[in-house]
Amino acid sequence: WIAPVFAAAATGLVLFIGFVVLRPDLVRDEPVRPVSPAASATATGGTVAWLPLEPGFASVPTITIPPSPDPSAAANLPACRADQLSAERSADAATGMRLLFVTFSTTGSGCALDGRPQVTAHGTADIPVEPGGWGDDYGYPVRVAGADLAVLTLGWESNWCGTPVTNDRIDLVLPGGGGTVEIAGFGESTCRYPEGPARAPILVRSFQPQDYTSERVATAFVDVHAEIQMPPDASVGSTLRFAVTLTALGRDVVLSPCPDYAIDVSRKPDDTDTVGYRLNCGDVPYRDAAGRPYLPANTPVRFAMELAIPDLPGMHKLTWRLEVPDLVVAGGSLVIH
Repeated sequence: WIAPVFAAAATGLVLFIGFVVLRPDLVRDEPVRPVSPAASATATGGTVAWLPLEPGFASVPTITIPPSPDPSAAANLPACRADQLSAERSADAATGMRLLFVTFSTTGSGCALDGRPQVTAHGTADIPVEPGGWGDDYGYPVRVAGADLAVLTLGWESNWCGTPVTNDRIDLVLPGGGGTVEIAGFGESTCRYPEGPARAPILVRSFQPQDYTSERVATAFVDVHAEIQMPPDASVGSTLRFAVTLTALGRDVVLSPCPDYAIDVSRKPDDTDTVGYRLNCGDVPYRDAAGRPYLPANTPVRFAMELAIPDLPGMHKLTWRLEVPDLVVAGGSLVIH
């Protein structure tokens, strides 16, 4: 159970971490056991020394991360014309839904695609077309220039359960009088759910950048990566010495207030021994203009860690995590003798 539980972070662990951060008193099997801090600490060998600092339970402020790419990049650009675009079609399928992706590029000067095209589906019968689909529309003009590409997504549910039809061609009439782009259609209709509507429409999303992330609210630690370096085993009653390396990806992260962290030793998901401390920010060798410790962008900072091994012989999962709402976690297997 150890490897799958630790590896499947995408859903359950994300929710678990966020819940622990917000209400740690409700989910820990036993309270965090702080230890009195030592008198001093030093950074040796490029590693920030460990101190058993009591948790500060500081509230980590949030930041607003703007959408990427910046929507303003498409401001004041002319509407794209079909004769200046190249369109590449690809197909995929999800549960009960077939998808077409049309990627637009240009070798000319920059232009913008805004909203969604007018779509006509050609074939052996009329096929309805509707705007919408899944998720939120992008909502901004999309810049098409050089490596900046725009993507249009079309979907057709697999519940055309009347007389079968074939969609051999789709016409995309670009906004702003930009002309028509022709692509191959979905092909033959399918009827996966007989109880569904007999004439499922083709759904059309709005244009959006190829690599797009929406605006989000997070803490400054949202792009901090944690990596653990630990021995594979330890003895009952001994002190496990290991290290955690934190790397702030893309931007500096100020360690003020200094976050807490927790270490879980789990034999089963419901059998966890947890201790918690505050990160030794005081010995981080990097200071900003205001004198605050920080993690420099893309620069690994290694922190020494210590853990008193509990009397729990057997195979365990050790998990180290920052006590912040974002997922900053690392861990591995540990055999206790």
